[in-house]
Amino acid sequence: MDPDIMANRMVSALGTYARRALTAALALALLALPGIAGSEWGERPGIHFSDMARVVKAGDVNALEEEISQVERALRADVRVGFFPSLNGRDAANVGYEVIRDWDMGRGYGEGHYILLLIFTRDRKLRLEYGSAFDDTDLRKYAENIVQAVMVPRMKKKKYVLGTTEGLIAVQRAVEGKYNPIQPPKSFWERYQFIIWLLVIVLMPGFGFGYGYWYPWWFGFMLGGWRGDYYLGGGSSSFGGSGFGGGFGGGGFSGGGGGVTGSW
Repeated sequence: MDPDIMANRMVSALGTYARRALTAALALALLALPGIAGSEWGERPGIHFSDMARVVKAGDVNALEEEISQVERALRADVRVGFFPSLNGRDAANVGYEVIRDWDMGRGYGEGHYILLLIFTRDRKLRLEYGSAFDDTDLRKYAENIVQAVMVPRMKKKKYVLGTTEGLIAVQRAVEGKYNPIQPPKSFWERYQFIIWLLVIVLMPGFGFGYGYWYPWWFGFMLGGWRGDYYLGGGSSSFGGSGFGGGFGGGGFSGGGGGVTGSW
Protein backbone atom coordinates (compact mmCIF):
# COMPACT_ATOMS: atom_id res chain seq x y z
CA MET A 1 0.00 0.00 0.00
CA ASP A 2 1.19 3.48 -0.83
CA PRO A 3 2.84 5.08 2.25
CA ASP A 4 1.00 8.37 1.68
CA ILE A 5 -2.40 6.64 1.62
CA MET A 6 -1.55 4.72 4.81
CA ALA A 7 -0.47 7.92 6.56
CA ASN A 8 -3.68 9.70 5.57
CA ARG A 9 -5.79 6.84 6.94
CA MET A 10 -3.91 6.89 10.23
CA VAL A 11 -4.42 10.65 10.58
CA SER A 12 -8.11 10.24 9.79
CA ALA A 13 -8.50 7.47 12.39
CA LEU A 14 -6.68 9.49 15.01
CA GLY A 15 -8.91 12.45 14.23
CA THR A 16 -12.05 10.32 14.79
CA TYR A 17 -10.80 9.09 18.15
CA ALA A 18 -9.80 12.60 19.14
CA ARG A 19 -13.28 13.95 18.35
CA ARG A 20 -14.90 11.17 20.37
CA ALA A 21 -12.59 11.80 23.31
CA LEU A 22 -13.33 15.53 23.19
CA THR A 23 -17.09 14.88 23.10
CA ALA A 24 -16.86 12.58 26.14
CA ALA A 25 -14.75 15.13 28.01
CA LEU A 26 -17.28 17.90 27.31
CA ALA A 27 -20.15 15.68 28.50
CA LEU A 28 -18.34 14.96 31.76
CA ALA A 29 -17.62 18.66 32.23
CA LEU A 30 -21.30 19.53 31.74
CA LEU A 31 -22.36 16.91 34.26
CA ALA A 32 -20.05 18.51 36.80
CA LEU A 33 -21.75 21.90 36.51
CA PRO A 34 -24.38 22.77 39.21
CA GLY A 35 -27.94 22.68 37.96
CA ILE A 36 -26.97 20.41 35.01
CA ALA A 37 -25.59 17.49 36.97
CA GLY A 38 -28.21 15.08 35.72
CA SER A 39 -30.66 16.28 38.37
CA GLU A 40 -33.90 14.34 38.37
CA TRP A 41 -35.62 17.67 38.98
CA GLY A 42 -34.39 19.17 35.75
CA GLU A 43 -32.36 22.26 35.03
CA ARG A 44 -33.17 25.70 36.39
CA PRO A 45 -36.15 26.85 34.32
CA GLY A 46 -35.57 29.68 31.88
CA ILE A 47 -38.88 31.18 32.94
CA HIS A 48 -40.18 31.27 36.52
CA PHE A 49 -41.63 27.76 36.64
CA SER A 50 -41.01 24.22 35.49
CA ASP A 51 -43.97 22.02 34.62
CA MET A 52 -42.71 18.44 34.48
CA ALA A 53 -46.13 17.30 35.78
CA ARG A 54 -47.88 18.96 32.82
CA VAL A 55 -50.60 20.58 34.91
CA VAL A 56 -50.36 24.14 33.56
CA LYS A 57 -52.70 24.65 30.61
CA ALA A 58 -51.39 26.51 27.58
CA GLY A 59 -53.78 29.37 28.24
CA ASP A 60 -52.45 29.80 31.80
CA VAL A 61 -48.73 29.92 31.01
CA ASN A 62 -48.43 33.66 30.42
CA ALA A 63 -50.68 34.59 33.34
CA LEU A 64 -48.77 32.34 35.75
CA GLU A 65 -45.42 33.67 34.54
CA GLU A 66 -46.59 37.26 35.06
CA GLU A 67 -47.95 36.55 38.55
CA ILE A 68 -44.68 34.97 39.67
CA SER A 69 -42.69 37.80 38.07
CA GLN A 70 -44.71 40.38 40.00
CA VAL A 71 -44.02 38.63 43.30
CA GLU A 72 -40.34 38.41 42.41
CA ARG A 73 -40.14 42.13 41.67
CA ALA A 74 -41.99 43.00 44.88
CA LEU A 75 -39.77 40.80 47.05
CA ARG A 76 -36.54 41.53 45.17
CA ALA A 77 -35.74 37.86 45.41
CA ASP A 78 -35.40 34.85 43.13
CA VAL A 79 -38.83 33.16 42.91
CA ARG A 80 -39.26 29.79 41.19
CA VAL A 81 -42.00 27.14 41.09
CA GLY A 82 -41.73 23.49 40.13
CA PHE A 83 -44.60 21.14 39.30
CA PHE A 84 -43.47 17.51 39.47
CA PRO A 85 -45.38 14.22 39.19
CA SER A 86 -43.76 12.57 42.20
CA LEU A 87 -41.13 12.73 44.93
CA ASN A 88 -39.86 9.35 43.70
CA GLY A 89 -39.96 8.04 47.25
CA ARG A 90 -37.85 10.90 48.59
CA ASP A 91 -38.42 13.22 51.54
CA ALA A 92 -39.87 16.59 50.49
CA ALA A 93 -37.45 18.59 52.65
CA ASN A 94 -34.43 16.82 51.14
CA VAL A 95 -35.76 17.37 47.63
CA GLY A 96 -36.26 21.05 48.45
CA TYR A 97 -32.60 21.30 49.48
CA GLU A 98 -31.46 19.61 46.27
CA VAL A 99 -33.53 21.90 44.05
CA ILE A 100 -32.24 24.98 45.89
CA ARG A 101 -28.72 23.79 45.07
CA ASP A 102 -29.34 22.55 41.52
CA TRP A 103 -31.35 25.60 40.46
CA ASP A 104 -28.83 27.95 42.08
CA MET A 105 -31.61 29.73 43.98
CA GLY A 106 -30.87 33.36 44.77
CA ARG A 107 -29.11 33.94 41.46
CA GLY A 108 -29.05 37.62 40.61
CA TYR A 109 -30.28 38.71 44.05
CA GLY A 110 -27.79 37.34 46.53
CA GLU A 111 -27.47 34.35 48.83
CA GLY A 112 -30.62 33.61 50.80
CA HIS A 113 -32.82 35.83 48.61
CA TYR A 114 -35.19 33.22 47.23
CA ILE A 115 -38.66 31.71 47.45
CA LEU A 116 -39.12 28.18 46.09
CA LEU A 117 -42.43 26.34 45.77
CA LEU A 118 -42.50 22.68 44.73
CA ILE A 119 -45.71 20.73 44.04
CA PHE A 120 -45.77 16.93 43.70
CA THR A 121 -49.15 16.09 42.20
CA ARG A 122 -49.29 12.28 42.49
CA ASP A 123 -47.90 12.30 46.02
CA ARG A 124 -50.29 15.12 46.99
CA LYS A 125 -47.53 17.10 48.68
CA LEU A 126 -45.91 20.49 48.38
CA ARG A 127 -42.83 22.13 49.79
CA LEU A 128 -42.39 25.86 50.40
CA GLU A 129 -38.80 27.01 50.91
CA TYR A 130 -37.59 30.50 51.77
CA GLY A 131 -34.09 31.88 52.17
CA SER A 132 -32.35 33.49 55.11
CA ALA A 133 -33.17 36.96 53.76
CA PHE A 134 -36.71 36.45 55.11
CA ASP A 135 -35.76 35.26 58.60
CA ASP A 136 -36.76 38.56 60.21
CA THR A 137 -40.12 38.86 58.44
CA ASP A 138 -43.59 37.53 59.25
CA LEU A 139 -43.05 34.77 56.68
CA ARG A 140 -41.27 32.65 59.28
CA LYS A 141 -44.28 33.02 61.59
CA TYR A 142 -46.99 32.44 59.00
CA ALA A 143 -45.42 30.08 56.44
CA GLU A 144 -47.24 27.05 57.81
CA ASN A 145 -50.57 28.89 57.88
CA ILE A 146 -50.06 29.97 54.27
CA VAL A 147 -49.39 26.38 53.23
CA GLN A 148 -52.22 24.90 55.28
CA ALA A 149 -54.95 27.50 54.80
CA VAL A 150 -54.20 28.96 51.36
CA MET A 151 -52.31 26.46 49.24
CA VAL A 152 -53.40 23.00 50.38
CA PRO A 153 -57.20 23.51 50.02
CA ARG A 154 -56.72 24.61 46.41
CA MET A 155 -54.24 21.87 45.58
CA LYS A 156 -56.70 19.36 47.03
CA LYS A 157 -59.18 20.45 44.35
CA LYS A 158 -56.42 20.18 41.69
CA LYS A 159 -56.39 23.94 41.24
CA TYR A 160 -52.61 23.98 41.07
CA VAL A 161 -52.20 27.32 39.30
CA LEU A 162 -54.66 29.09 41.60
CA GLY A 163 -53.04 27.56 44.69
CA THR A 164 -49.65 28.70 43.44
CA THR A 165 -50.58 32.29 42.63
CA GLU A 166 -52.65 32.88 45.76
CA GLY A 167 -50.02 31.18 47.89
CA LEU A 168 -47.22 33.37 46.52
CA ILE A 169 -49.30 36.51 46.98
CA ALA A 170 -49.83 35.45 50.60
CA VAL A 171 -46.07 34.97 50.94
CA GLN A 172 -45.52 38.48 49.61
CA ARG A 173 -48.04 39.94 52.05
CA ALA A 174 -46.36 38.10 54.95
CA VAL A 175 -42.99 39.54 54.02
CA GLU A 176 -44.56 43.00 53.84
CA GLY A 177 -46.21 42.51 57.25
CA LYS A 178 -49.71 42.62 55.78
CA TYR A 179 -50.77 38.98 56.06
CA ASN A 180 -53.71 38.05 58.29
CA PRO A 181 -53.69 34.34 59.20
CA ILE A 182 -56.65 32.34 57.97
CA GLN A 183 -58.46 29.63 59.89
CA PRO A 184 -57.84 26.50 57.81
CA PRO A 185 -60.73 24.17 56.94
CA LYS A 186 -61.37 21.66 59.69
CA SER A 187 -60.74 17.99 59.09
CA PHE A 188 -63.47 15.35 59.47
CA TRP A 189 -62.16 14.45 62.94
CA GLU A 190 -62.08 18.08 64.07
CA ARG A 191 -65.66 18.62 62.93
CA TYR A 192 -67.20 15.47 64.40
CA GLN A 193 -64.95 14.37 67.27
CA PHE A 194 -67.53 15.35 69.93
CA ILE A 195 -70.23 13.20 68.31
CA ILE A 196 -67.81 10.29 67.82
CA TRP A 197 -66.68 10.33 71.45
CA LEU A 198 -70.28 10.63 72.61
CA LEU A 199 -71.25 7.54 70.61
CA VAL A 200 -68.24 5.63 71.95
CA ILE A 201 -69.13 6.46 75.55
CA VAL A 202 -72.85 5.74 75.16
CA LEU A 203 -72.37 2.46 73.29
CA MET A 204 -69.37 1.19 75.27
CA PRO A 205 -70.22 -2.40 76.16
CA GLY A 206 -70.56 -4.05 79.57
CA PHE A 207 -70.90 -7.78 80.30
CA GLY A 208 -73.16 -9.66 82.70
CA PHE A 209 -71.58 -12.53 84.65
CA GLY A 210 -73.23 -15.78 83.72
CA TYR A 211 -75.26 -14.28 80.91
CA GLY A 212 -72.71 -13.32 78.26
CA TYR A 213 -75.01 -10.70 76.78
CA TRP A 214 -73.79 -7.42 75.30
CA TYR A 215 -75.40 -4.23 76.49
CA PRO A 216 -74.36 -0.60 76.85
CA TRP A 217 -72.63 0.16 80.14
CA TRP A 218 -75.42 2.50 81.28
CA PHE A 219 -77.97 -0.32 80.88
CA GLY A 220 -76.53 -1.89 84.00
CA PHE A 221 -77.46 1.14 86.05
CA MET A 222 -81.05 0.88 84.84
CA LEU A 223 -81.19 -2.75 85.92
CA GLY A 224 -79.68 -2.33 89.32
CA GLY A 225 -76.64 -0.12 89.35
CA TRP A 226 -73.52 -1.59 90.92
CA ARG A 227 -75.05 -4.89 92.09
CA GLY A 228 -72.85 -7.94 92.26
CA ASP A 229 -74.49 -9.65 89.28
CA TYR A 230 -73.38 -6.90 86.85
CA TYR A 231 -69.82 -6.14 85.95
CA LEU A 232 -69.19 -2.71 84.53
CA GLY A 233 -65.43 -2.72 84.25
CA GLY A 234 -64.74 -3.14 87.97
CA GLY A 235 -66.10 0.27 88.90
CA SER A 236 -63.41 2.16 87.06
CA SER A 237 -62.58 2.97 83.52
CA SER A 238 -59.49 4.25 81.85
CA PHE A 239 -59.29 5.93 78.54
CA GLY A 240 -56.10 6.37 76.55
CA GLY A 241 -55.26 9.42 74.54
CA SER A 242 -55.32 9.66 70.79
CA GLY A 243 -53.09 11.68 68.54
CA PHE A 244 -53.87 13.03 65.13
CA GLY A 245 -51.39 14.63 62.78
CA GLY A 246 -52.06 17.31 60.23
CA GLY A 247 -49.71 16.28 57.46
CA PHE A 248 -47.28 19.18 57.84
CA GLY A 249 -43.61 19.17 58.45
CA GLY A 250 -41.37 22.14 59.01
CA GLY A 251 -37.68 22.26 58.56
CA GLY A 252 -34.97 24.68 57.71
CA PHE A 253 -31.22 24.70 57.47
CA SER A 254 -28.56 25.79 59.88
CA GLY A 255 -27.60 28.61 57.53
CA GLY A 256 -30.97 30.33 57.94
CA GLY A 257 -34.19 30.26 56.00
CA GLY A 258 -36.67 27.45 56.38
CA GLY A 259 -39.43 25.43 54.82
CA VAL A 260 -42.84 23.87 55.31
CA THR A 261 -44.24 20.66 53.83
CA GLY A 262 -47.97 20.35 53.18
CA SER A 263 -50.05 17.35 52.16
CA TRP A 264 -53.64 16.77 51.10
